[in-house]
Amino acid sequence: MTLKKKTLLASLTFELVFLPACKHSFLTPGPGQHVGQQDKRVFSVYLYTDPVHPDQCLADWPVATLWQSKHQTVKWSSDDDKDYFVDFTQGQNGSPFAQTTFAVPKNGVKPSGDLIQSGKYYDYAIRAGTNANAHVCKPPSDPGLYVK
Repeated sequence: MTLKKKTLLASLTFELVFLPACKHSFLTPGPGQHVGQQDKRVFSVYLYTDPVHPDQCLADWPVATLWQSKHQTVKWSSDDDKDYFVDFTQGQNGSPFAQTTFAVPKNGVKPSGDLIQSGKYYDYAIRAGTNANAHVCKPPSDPGLYVK
């Protein structure tokens, strides 16, 4: 093997070993970057059925703090091959959004739209299905959003 080929092989090996490790640090901001109050931040909340208890479902981001003045929103996503129905009518304070319910299609996404009120904790239920009559797989006592 020539010196040129050895150099090329060494540089490719370096890239394969070290660049994937560096990629993560470049994609996520470090501490002190004010990410929590970032303007127009979108919270991606993934919904899926509990693999241990199939009659229950989970939200991977069960509680979040959103800022109305920063125009933050939520993007509800089905993380499996099932439909979900996010239902703020089951909570104590209604919905912080113009809509009170969000039908999330299987393997699909449903954006929340803008926040229309703040100052409360907005709990919500999650239903396994496409409408308000579907089985509640996550009661409103668990997930919620703080809106400031």
